[in-house]
Amino acid sequence: MASDENAEIIIVRKNGSDGVVTVDYETQELGKSDHTATPGVDYEAVKGTLKFEAGETSKPILVPIIQHKDQSEIRDESFGVLLSNIHPAGAKLSKKSFQIINIVTDVEGKKKSEALNQLLKKIEDEEETTWAS
Repeated sequence: MASDENAEIIIVRKNGSDGVVTVDYETQELGKSDHTATPGVDYEAVKGTLKFEAGETSKPILVPIIQHKDQSEIRDESFGVLLSNIHPAGAKLSKKSFQIINIVTDVEGKKKSEALNQLLKKIEDEEETTWAS
């Protein structure tokens, strides 16, 4: 969600968990269209290496989401996360080594929040009127 501090992408290790496995990851800009997220504007580009110890089957990648100043803006932008360079040699990446991540505004949640704020303001205004009389 666009209002979240981070996008959390869970990388899952399948077909066993014996031994140590490492895999590199990196965010990727998808292009320059209206619905493409831009590093440094919409999210912070990250890259690194995940290390799965023996017995570990999942690891998170956290990608910081940059909050826009205009909170009324409806966001629908995408970027990619690429996995590569897996070790040891016997380990393999699945066909899903590239995933598209969407940054979207929770429109329904935004409407509910705005309605609640309007109701609270109305109640506060009525209380001020009652006490001021």
